[in-house]
Amino acid sequence: QSLLAGAPELATVLRDTPLVVYCRTGSRSAIAAQIFAQMGFSSITNGIHKEQVRSRIARGEWPDSTGPLA
Repeated sequence: QSLLAGAPELATVLRDTPLVVYCRTGSRSAIAAQIFAQMGFSSITNGIHKEQVRSRIARGEWPDSTGPLA
């Protein structure tokens, strides 16, 4: 949790907001998902990596991203 202490933007995010986390291989995003869960977020998905996230959006498995997918 101390890793995200410098992210004040999270204070305004509702804890039931669907979040998709991803990284290059999925390892760091798995850790991030655990940290978000410990912070009280309840709808977290490990998207593994950017191309997998894009693929799942294209197949209609997830709604289109409302934020950056960079």
